Amino acid sequence: MKFQKIACPLLAALILALAAPSFAEPLDGDGIVTIPDEELVFSEYPDLPTPIQAAEDGIFPNDPDYSKQWNTLMVRPEKIYSKRLYGKSVKIAVVDSGSPSKHPDIGGNIVAEADFTRNKVGLYDSYGHCTFISGIIGADTNNGVGIAGVLPSVSIYSLRGLEGRTGYISDIANAITAAVDTYDCDVINLSLTTPSDFSDLRKAINHALDSGAIVVAASGNKSGANKGTELLYPAAYDGVIGVGAIDKNKGRGSFSHYNSSVDACAPGVDVYSTVITGGYGTGRGTSYAAPYVSAAAAVAKYFEPEIDSAGFMQLLARTCEPLGGAAQGERNDEYGYGMVDFQNIVEYYEAAGIPPAYTPEPESTETPAPSPTNEPTAAPEPGFPAAIENISIYKSADHIDLSFTVTNDSANAVSGDVYICAYRDDMTLTATEVIENVSLNGSDGKAFSRGIKVPSGAAELKIFYWTDNLTPLAAARTAE
Repeated sequence: MKFQKIACPLLAALILALAAPSFAEPLDGDGIVTIPDEELVFSEYPDLPTPIQAAEDGIFPNDPDYSKQWNTLMVRPEKIYSKRLYGKSVKIAVVDSGSPSKHPDIGGNIVAEADFTRNKVGLYDSYGHCTFISGIIGADTNNGVGIAGVLPSVSIYSLRGLEGRTGYISDIANAITAAVDTYDCDVINLSLTTPSDFSDLRKAINHALDSGAIVVAASGNKSGANKGTELLYPAAYDGVIGVGAIDKNKGRGSFSHYNSSVDACAPGVDVYSTVITGGYGTGRGTSYAAPYVSAAAAVAKYFEPEIDSAGFMQLLARTCEPLGGAAQGERNDEYGYGMVDFQNIVEYYEAAGIPPAYTPEPESTETPAPSPTNEPTAAPEPGFPAAIENISIYKSADHIDLSFTVTNDSANAVSGDVYICAYRDDMTLTATEVIENVSLNGSDGKAFSRGIKVPSGAAELKIFYWTDNLTPLAAARTAE
């Protein structure tokens, strides 16, 4: 069984280091790992609960759909935003279905992409699983677009080990090993499961833990003959933080596994995040609870760079909101130590007199992005080198003709692509047009006329000017 009761970090580390393995001999050879069953269930028109109110400091990002993210609001990230307790110095590896960097609201936090699949299926996410997970952790925040990540600034390493829903154990093991040996990652998110203990997977996990990385894994989703009490790997390994899913009422998701592998829980039922089409939607699964705990591990690393899995387990016991009738520091098989709570984590370090190990990022001096209106202002947005101006729109049936000018307001040359995106009320992307290779010299400007066919029900039209790595060059402009 996994070690759950931890008296102190030193004792826990000694126990984990000296204890005999508690599992049968692992299987040799290769095997298959999968995304937990019944995931990527997206609702095109999500029935979202009433948004939870902000903490007393009232800090909100300016992302227009942040209020729809009940899942992120419930774990209380406001102190992360208000104290700017985040930074690129902490590295999270997401070993999954490929890089999400083509999504227009993700990119600023993706610092590396690699393909570890034996068939070399490509860098980019072709299934959508990693896109949803990465949006929860680090969607671009305070950019006036879409949603906010629970960590506004972090280094995400997108390491592809899945070829769609499934992948080979050896590919996953190679990606985990590279996460620590090549990229020196602090946290590894594994939203995937296998019913057997494979030697290659165990060796890679132990190597990551020995390096000081915190490994977080989904506990699994029950379906069919799987009753939900079975131990699945890698969540079942000693030292790995296994995560279960809860709903908006803080009850265990009906699909979420409940056994000794569950160390903590987080929202995972109808959560709101980024989807592969470029828009937003809802999903369910322990895969989507795990990234909240990975983000919490990153916050712990921000304060204590040397904290390991045993120390983080103790932190969870002290700071999670206990559920299922447990007292603080007690665990049960349904919820582990309880729901991860970011405010409690920050306040724990404040009370202990432990300052952040890294200097918080300075407050932005940029003017907040304006609220969408029917007639976007033509004034350039401070803080961006370029601007989108002089927009005129003519709509006929399901076709929109528009003209606009992209200007370079800086002395330096800029280059990127212009995206014209149509969205429904729920911010699901319905149509897009891309103007590639828009390069402007200093104080230059170019006028464009474009048409875009949009289906009925489209409510908003947004224009973006992004660099190749999807960093905004101009403030987005919106017209209804």
